Amino acid sequence: MPTEYDEFIDRVRGQANLESDEETEHVTIAVLSTLGERLSEGLVRDLSDELPEGVDEMLTDTGVSEARSVSAGEFVERVGEREDETDAVEDDDARRHVQAVFLAVSEALSDESWSDLDDQLPAEYGELYTVPGQAE
Repeated sequence: MPTEYDEFIDRVRGQANLESDEETEHVTIAVLSTLGERLSEGLVRDLSDELPEGVDEMLTDTGVSEARSVSAGEFVERVGEREDETDAVEDDDARRHVQAVFLAVSEALSDESWSDLDDQLPAEYGELYTVPGQAE
């Protein structure tokens, strides 16, 4: 029987058109660790309480105690760099990966927690919440 973790990874893999669990986990870690650096410690703790076991650690294992402000474009760029440290992933692929992980996160969180996350990010991040071809 699939676990919540498996379902989360399957959702990301399907939305991002990835081929393996290993690749999907790597992408998810890149997105969530970058997101964890962007949010306050308190919100990271609150969100991790709602994410599936295993996924929560990807958000909290950032080693950062103070939120860093970055634009949506810089966020995508940082994710791409984390995905492949020797040769950065193309921005279009990194953006698709970010959108897929954000979609899975939005489905895992309560409306209140998603709103709290949205409140800590600049409005321009809204473009990263929508997966092309996905109904809003």
